[in-house]
Amino acid sequence: MQDLNTRATTTYLKGIAITGVVVGHTLFHYVPGSLSKTAGLENCMVAIFFVLSGFGIYHSLEKSLSHSEGKKRALAVYFKNRAWRIYPLFWLSLFLTPFFVQQFVGWHDFSPGLVIKYLGFAPFIDEYPKPADFMWFIHALIPCYLLAPILYLLLKYLRPAKFLAVNLLFMLLFGFLSIWVLGHTGVLPVQTFVYRSFIFGNIFLFAIGMSISPLFSILKHVFRNRLQGYLLVGLSLVLFTGSLRYSRTQDILFANSGTYLAPIFFISVFILCLTVIALNPILPFRSLFSFFGTHSYSIYLFHIPFWGLLSSLGIVYSFSQTSDAQAGNVPMTLLLLLPFFAFCALLDAMQNRSGDIFRNWRNLMGAYPSKLVPQEINADEENLIQGDKSS
Repeated sequence: MQDLNTRATTTYLKGIAITGVVVGHTLFHYVPGSLSKTAGLENCMVAIFFVLSGFGIYHSLEKSLSHSEGKKRALAVYFKNRAWRIYPLFWLSLFLTPFFVQQFVGWHDFSPGLVIKYLGFAPFIDEYPKPADFMWFIHALIPCYLLAPILYLLLKYLRPAKFLAVNLLFMLLFGFLSIWVLGHTGVLPVQTFVYRSFIFGNIFLFAIGMSISPLFSILKHVFRNRLQGYLLVGLSLVLFTGSLRYSRTQDILFANSGTYLAPIFFISVFILCLTVIALNPILPFRSLFSFFGTHSYSIYLFHIPFWGLLSSLGIVYSFSQTSDAQAGNVPMTLLLLLPFFAFCALLDAMQNRSGDIFRNWRNLMGAYPSKLVPQEINADEENLIQGDKSS
């Protein structure tokens, strides 16, 4: 199922998600009072990334672990490729951000907590060590990557329908646990393992994302009728929009209703991604959002430092300033987005180029007799590389 059309659709969805994240943060700078109206939008859009990350990682593991030999080495290559994808740009953002955003200047103070933060394992608690603030998503995604091989084997053992049912069962159990903890402490302490006030919410989203491709083989007859498929996409979009709104803290219907509604929100994200991927509909502004999706990771990591740079230059004013002053700078900011996107594309190109050089060196070494670099390992690595490019 992971063909070129599917990759284009998932890239488009990532573009939509990163647009929501950037818009949510941008309104913080421009519109007085908008924070109460839009807060949580960017956080909700991140859910799409969890699901699509699970979808892509499933294909990476399917191409490597489905072979009868070389599983240990394939796992080593999987973790190496994940680390290469995450850490270089993550470290660069951690290093550059304090130069442009004053509130993060402490990130340059060397400490054991800083080392943990740079590894992406900061537990995101109010006590030491502190998280990387707006980059909390990285801290929440790394446990998903670490658990992915286990989730993959469990998915293969249970089959997709049972795997999804088990996920929903545990989601129900942890939903009650989340509500109980909130009721007794008023806070969920370890935020790395909490999403939308829901314990292990990030992992549940990632896991159900892994089940999309196997489920499609069971449900593909549903999408043969294009009209029926578009109707499902429309209904899933309505469900997603409604659950997105009423799971936000600002729009709770009653105490802790955001946590009660989180499972509905998770399921709506899953259904939306499943139906759009399966139907592969004609999507508006495809080239634009596909570009955003292709570079979504670098845009995510560097858009806050970008706003900080514009603020230091007096181009962007905080929401405490007058709306007239902010509105006057909107055209200049939009103009400066062009070099920012070019910068993100350049970073991605440099990282991809560096990875290609490293892989070519490994392939060259494999051309010589060596016990350290056997030929079959290179084949496994190539399978993983192709899978990672699709994710």
